Amino acid sequence: MKEKVCKNCTTLKKLGQFYKHKGMKDGHVNTCKACQTAANSARQQSCGGREAHNKACRRYGKTQKGKVTARKHRGTVKKKLSVLRHQLKKKYALTLEQFDAMLEEQLGLCAICGQPETHVNRYDAVDRLSVDHDHETGKVRGLLCRKCNIMLMGAKDDVHILRSAIRYLI
Repeated sequence: MKEKVCKNCTTLKKLGQFYKHKGMKDGHVNTCKACQTAANSARQQSCGGREAHNKACRRYGKTQKGKVTARKHRGTVKKKLSVLRHQLKKKYALTLEQFDAMLEEQLGLCAICGQPETHVNRYDAVDRLSVDHDHETGKVRGLLCRKCNIMLMGAKDDVHILRSAIRYLI
């Protein structure tokens, strides 16, 4: 396995200790994961902790400069639809029309909790429902809100874990 020297701690480490980055010659960033984690923690602490850092970022997003920056990164509606079409096709073998049909069939509600998606993304827009699929077969099961999708991910789609959780709650 190839090795690389971290530009921050100047230690020779295996490439697995560096985050991947397509733009770099060797395909990895120049600072190791440990140094990047430490730098991120220090940056957050300088703002007064993670919550304060996130609050400062949201506050910046509401300034004129932040709005201009966000607009640059948002892209056009046409591009967003193109990206969504590509992701649905690549990940789930679904067309946008099939996704919309599922959404309409579920009345725009989560297949588990029956509630609409409430998670707001960094652009102050409500996210779409997530496509839920069997990780072994790839079969699409339905559309879920973020909370239910995270719940299933945490349980690793294991029925025994979910039953155990139900017993615990009762």
